[in-house]
Amino acid sequence: MSGPTNGMPSTDYELLTRDVYQALLRSEGVETVEVRHDTEVLGRSGCTHQLDVYWEFRLAGVLFRSAIECKRHASTLEIGRVRDFYGALADIGNIQGIMVTTIGYQSGAKKFAEFYGVNLLELRTPTDADWAGRFRHIEMTLNVCRPEIVAVGITLDGEWHAAHLKELPEPFAIQVAGMNNEVGLVDSNGQLARSWHDIEMGLPPFIYDPATDDPSKEQRMHNVDTRGFFVRDPKFGLVPVSELRITYKVHVNVIRLKILGDEIVKFILRDLKSGRLHQFRADGGVIDVIQPPPSV
Repeated sequence: MSGPTNGMPSTDYELLTRDVYQALLRSEGVETVEVRHDTEVLGRSGCTHQLDVYWEFRLAGVLFRSAIECKRHASTLEIGRVRDFYGALADIGNIQGIMVTTIGYQSGAKKFAEFYGVNLLELRTPTDADWAGRFRHIEMTLNVCRPEIVAVGITLDGEWHAAHLKELPEPFAIQVAGMNNEVGLVDSNGQLARSWHDIEMGLPPFIYDPATDDPSKEQRMHNVDTRGFFVRDPKFGLVPVSELRITYKVHVNVIRLKILGDEIVKFILRDLKSGRLHQFRADGGVIDVIQPPPSV
């Protein structure tokens, strides 16, 4: 289903009504038994009646029949249209009547339909009035901050360093390889205690102000207390460390999102009796049901 209802051929409008009504029933868990478009149903008088959409569905084990009359008019629907439709319903018998139009109904048509139990609906593309009090377009800018480690300084435990000073080569280099969530600081049992990913995520939060900040030009320092943790060396085993000094920059990735209501909500189905608005996507999916504001 696509395209505005204004200027839509009558047959296309009938098919749109069928698809929208089917999507609505499907969203409410109703089981469709049979649906026909542009069909004739025999009345008790022996006369046949043309129905734009004929529907049979089962709800809680009970079979219901509905007839939908579609009128894509340029003006509000008059009482005569509703009266003629009701005549067909009365002759068919045991069937629910639903009228659907694009513009609305005259007061006489509403009064007649209310008295005889004909449901009146509007199916159309959204208007400016439908968006009143609701967000139509939403724009969002995400400034995603990501640290880039420039340098890392390590301080070995003083007692361990003094005890092994004569044994340590110059320079003393420890090599560790693996994914950032697999390598890092270990505990006294040699088990990973703080991964490099954890250390990066533990850097101080950066509150980015796009009006004043240029984070790429500024290096930041952060000291990580690592007492009680170790790094593993192939020769010396577990080497205790007391501090990591991390020098880093902050990179900001700017992500802009736009949510355009006009591209999401393609059709509005309005129940004139309850005032509820059903919103539909172009693919026929039901977005939500909007309850009318409480009466004052």
